[in-house]
Amino acid sequence: PVIGNGELSVQIDMEGLQRQQTYVGMTPAIWWAGRRYGKYPGELIPFGYFIASNENPQKWRQSLDVKQALIETSCHYENDEDVETKAFVHLNHPLLALKKKFSGNCNLTYMLAQPGDDCLTPRGMIFDAVKTAAGIDIHYRVEGFCGIISFWCDAPDSDIVIAGNRFRITVEEKKEAAFYIAMVDSLDSDDLVSDMAALKQQVKLNGFDGMFASHAEAWNDYWQDSYIELSDKQQMDAYYTAQYHLRISSTRWSIPVGIFPTHWQGKYFSFDDFFSFMGLVS
Repeated sequence: PVIGNGELSVQIDMEGLQRQQTYVGMTPAIWWAGRRYGKYPGELIPFGYFIASNENPQKWRQSLDVKQALIETSCHYENDEDVETKAFVHLNHPLLALKKKFSGNCNLTYMLAQPGDDCLTPRGMIFDAVKTAAGIDIHYRVEGFCGIISFWCDAPDSDIVIAGNRFRITVEEKKEAAFYIAMVDSLDSDDLVSDMAALKQQVKLNGFDGMFASHAEAWNDYWQDSYIELSDKQQMDAYYTAQYHLRISSTRWSIPVGIFPTHWQGKYFSFDDFFSFMGLVS
């Protein structure tokens, strides 16, 4: 399933991760609307993916709550460990949040790499990474603009490792931890450092639950704009799922069919607006 906010577009697999496996021609990654290579055909720039060193899952469960734009997963692994994940992309901020409950140690690795190849950084991107009190800040430049990717965790005394384009945070002797990936760039911000610091401070003050509450409230406002009621549950589920996809695909420019390279590189055409209009009318 996909979570997003019209800016960030993120696929989450059944483990609450982005293992590099192809699903219906798509490999999980993080994409950002409008961030693309300048030369034809204007491909979207990949912003990496996140994985973990878990064993193979023996049993798993995954759900997508379209009303709150929340993915939940539960996995039982071969080594008898259990991991539960809640994940959302905040509707009003360039922020991916994951809360993990686990029975052993927990690690999460953010790969600043091209999907399907952990050795290759995004084409043309140069970066410098520094450790922070709770994680890692990655300062990058690509296609004439620059930005900051912050990857951090709320668990104190976490083990933080930088290894090339691999950034790992390990949490030990805890039962729960929240991980965050936030992004700002010079296309939207005149002061990257201050804007990132302000977002981190907001997360620190509100925590995972507080940020999710404001995210859910923003989605509730969206659902209250207009709605229909049908007696057929399947039709209602299809309606809400379609409206959900309309919102997470609604960029500041228009409504493409999806913010993915497999979906015409997140571009829109004249007929896209025509067909999405019929959904928006409801």
